[in-house]
Amino acid sequence: MLHWRANQLIRWTQDHRIERLLWVDVVGDLAYLIEVESNKALPHFVRISELNIAMDVGGLTIEPDDPVIRLPLEESLTQKEREKRDNAWSLIQPLLKAQPGIFSRRQRGSLVADVMERNGVTKQSVYRYLRRFWQRGMIPNALLPDYCNSGAPGREKASTSNKRGRPRKYSDLKGINIDDEVRSQIKSIVNLHYANNRLLDLHSAYNELIGRYYSVSEVSSVTGQQEVVELKSRPTFAQFRYWFEKDSDKLDIERMRRTPRVYDKDCRGLTGTSTQEVVGPGSRYQIDATILDLYIVSRYDRSKIVGRPVLYVVIDIFSRMIVGISVGLEGPSWVGAMMALANVVQDKVEYCRQFDIHIDPEQWPYAGLSSRLLSDRGETAGESVHTLIEKFDVKLETTGPYRADWKGIVERRFRLLQRPFAPYVPGYIQSDYQERGGSDYRLDATLDIDHITGIVIRSVIYYNTKHIVKNYHRDPDMVEDGLTTIPINLWEWGIQRRNGQFLHFPFERVKLALLPTDSATVTESGILFYGCYYTCDEAINQRWFDRARMTATWKVTISYDPRLMDAIYIHDTNGTYIQCELMSRSDNFRSQSLREIDQVRFLNRQLNANVENNELMGKINLTDEIERIVETAKAMKSALSSIHESKRSRLSSIRKNRTEEQRSLRSRDAFRNLTGVNKAELVVIPSAISESEDELEIPEVNATIRGRKRDENR
Repeated sequence: MLHWRANQLIRWTQDHRIERLLWVDVVGDLAYLIEVESNKALPHFVRISELNIAMDVGGLTIEPDDPVIRLPLEESLTQKEREKRDNAWSLIQPLLKAQPGIFSRRQRGSLVADVMERNGVTKQSVYRYLRRFWQRGMIPNALLPDYCNSGAPGREKASTSNKRGRPRKYSDLKGINIDDEVRSQIKSIVNLHYANNRLLDLHSAYNELIGRYYSVSEVSSVTGQQEVVELKSRPTFAQFRYWFEKDSDKLDIERMRRTPRVYDKDCRGLTGTSTQEVVGPGSRYQIDATILDLYIVSRYDRSKIVGRPVLYVVIDIFSRMIVGISVGLEGPSWVGAMMALANVVQDKVEYCRQFDIHIDPEQWPYAGLSSRLLSDRGETAGESVHTLIEKFDVKLETTGPYRADWKGIVERRFRLLQRPFAPYVPGYIQSDYQERGGSDYRLDATLDIDHITGIVIRSVIYYNTKHIVKNYHRDPDMVEDGLTTIPINLWEWGIQRRNGQFLHFPFERVKLALLPTDSATVTESGILFYGCYYTCDEAINQRWFDRARMTATWKVTISYDPRLMDAIYIHDTNGTYIQCELMSRSDNFRSQSLREIDQVRFLNRQLNANVENNELMGKINLTDEIERIVETAKAMKSALSSIHESKRSRLSSIRKNRTEEQRSLRSRDAFRNLTGVNKAELVVIPSAISESEDELEIPEVNATIRGRKRDENR
């Protein structure tokens, strides 16, 4: 049977109209809906049976996503936005408590009139706030003002004969409006002069504009040259700069001014009883974690023992049904709680299929987020938990220190979940492990994380559908209906008789909203976060890295999954997210968690700190040695009694001195008497010339060369 849930979006096939379910009463066969996109829509009544028929014949479909919901970060809101939201929320809260009477036209009029009288507001304001709350997801942030739509963004105002802007205070010259003709003149000056002359600044380009289009020139009788004698009404420099920046791509202009080669070199970017306190299913959830009593092995190397997994459980207090789980190796923290809370709104059929478990939707039904969540201080002590409070209006309740009994329902579920598989799985902690002769159970570890997750899922399904909750306090109407205290029966009965108190949110939106948030820095080399560099198509297309190099870096708000830092998600201004991937320059951090990255960075800093002392000592010793050599040279120079040559003579003989010094160095530094080389013997050849004859004079080589050159010149 299809369960209709409050806050669900449906689309009518015939006219594509989208409506939101505001109230569902299965027993009374009624529901209230409101059209999402109408400015004058009000709640209207429809029977659930009619919705079922329309669904069967294809007259309507259920929208998988909810694009109307706004989930901005609280710190991204201005003080004025928060004040307007909070004032509107306090105004309509009394009306929302009157549900379902507020949905009826007959009762709504008197309720609104009472609020108007007590608060001194108009009827239009009350209806505007109610309509906005109902249409935009029934959360407090639905009442945020639409400042993003103010001023007709993206549309330019038409130019008229009336001068826009404030009048000039000091000049009698009347200004002008910037129309298409003036904009064309500005573009012409920018493209022809400013873009092609790097020495021309913006003020000089403005002067070119005025001189060409807004001045009157005459031929001077004295010089015979054209001279400006009058200036006409003209645009101001502020107008010129505004339309230059609006109509021109400053980066393209800068590329033209610097030439593409220089621009690419210097400016391009480097690239988370009790039943008496609740009304029905979803009124309150409890969440807690435990470390399972068994050891598991690695999925990749089964000889390696990886320790004990951590199990998170989210349980509905009214029905005792487990609505979400998470099995992982992350210690009890917001990450584990985040995974379990996301699993609450996940399609359980698809989730089980990931572990080769095939179930029907009735075996583990869908559950939305609850309006109240009870947890320990450990997981919810940080800043990340504020996501639940700000974006989903979840009221967080924490137990006191050492008071696990305050959430005894979920604490008992841990024992019930482990009891079925404890005797059968290897690696389970035995009670005699410290006794003499007892075996070490850790060495028996055989299951990996996927195996134990599959076992936990099967245990959850058994518990939800077969386990009888003992000592459950049944109301008289439960006894009258013969209700058995099996969690799935209590859940179904509560939805039909008590109206589920949870709200529907898309799974993907919940996952993104639950991720921890931080700020990253846009630099010339990429988007820097925790020592890693990221990029995305929007950053490339809008030249973020070029701007960071040419002007200055800036901060962006991001979400991230600390379990895998291959991607981060930038918060866009319209409440969406932009996914950024790890750049190649940070490949050494790929497939690593935030914890692993932090360990690597710590080791690097430690190594650098250890080397810094040696580097500093080396620098000091080098300086001392240089100073000693200099002092020796000074002493040798001062040993000379005096220098008799003039300064001019000393300077003019530099080339000669260099030649003599080279000859001296050659004789000193030449390679001689090399080991392993046989020495040549000197052989005396008898001369054929008689000793009595005069010796022939052998000319020098240089003289022979000079003689040859003279012969050639002849």
